[in-house]
Amino acid sequence: MTYLSLYLLIDYMEYEIIISNKTPEAILEIIPKYWILKKERFKYSIKEIVLNKLEIEKIIDEILKYSYCLLQTNPCRLCSSKSTIRINNRQHFSEVIKSKDLICDYCKMYSPNFIEDNHTSFDLEYNLGLLSDEEFNVLRGIIHLKTKFLIYRHIFNNDIEDISIWEIVNKIQKLGLIWIERDSSWRIKSFNFDPKLTKLISKLKF
Repeated sequence: MTYLSLYLLIDYMEYEIIISNKTPEAILEIIPKYWILKKERFKYSIKEIVLNKLEIEKIIDEILKYSYCLLQTNPCRLCSSKSTIRINNRQHFSEVIKSKDLICDYCKMYSPNFIEDNHTSFDLEYNLGLLSDEEFNVLRGIIHLKTKFLIYRHIFNNDIEDISIWEIVNKIQKLGLIWIERDSSWRIKSFNFDPKLTKLISKLKF
């Protein structure tokens, strides 16, 4: 069976809608409406997609029979590797999005830096409170400067081998406050952060 595909973007996460070329024409048009998100919420309600209430269950079954999504996760916050997850339905999609700051299975199994406690990596406000003033300033600089070029210039002062700065950056990353995207040669492509941090930082510290 061959498939058509449609690439979309959820904030920093890419996903692809996969549609079978054997999809009945009657549901072909509504499949994207079932999967499309806007600001991490589904753009269309089921009632907007399926107007006939008596046919809802049947049509949703058809949509899921002929389509699914492939979601590329954000980099693991410990090793920076990415993974692709097959999404089977809306509930599954929502669960994965809520856990978008993922730690990969290998790091969970083997990394001594993976520690489970009552405060998850998604508790941004709590994790901000774990930073010293110096660490907080580095985080604030990454968020304000954004680009790798400016971060290297003004935080590392052009010394990208500064071990003391990397210790701070690594701690910030382990707390899930930033994630670093790397290419296949392990070179840094970009420094990324949750947009919610901008408001949190302005509220917590000045």
